[in-house]
Amino acid sequence: MKKKNLFMSLGVALALSACLSSCSTLTRTSTTYDVDDHFFSNNEAELTVSTKKAVLTEWKAPKKVVKGGMKNMKSAAVAELLQQNGDADVLIAPQFETYKRKITVKGYPAKYTKFQPKKSE
Repeated sequence: MKKKNLFMSLGVALALSACLSSCSTLTRTSTTYDVDDHFFSNNEAELTVSTKKAVLTEWKAPKKVVKGGMKNMKSAAVAELLQQNGDADVLIAPQFETYKRKITVKGYPAKYTKFQPKKSE
């Protein structure tokens, strides 16, 4: 009889613990916000544009860049192209060709030179 009561109380304890610890789904979300990347300065500079078109052919974006979306892939490819072309500051007339994780970028690298305070009118 004691054995029967022991198994019964053990069964009740297991059933009770199963009810109290039910399965639940954990959901995590994240939110992204656009960041205003327009900066203003009271300086003037000249923009020296290369006459030679630079090309970055079939650059394979890393997975962490791909997770950021197409805009992120294009920005990373432009940054790579500018770095390969003498650390240029900006790419003029960029053209993109994309295929899955590979991206080709063409454009004219340019550098800002001769910084000076803006002349008041």
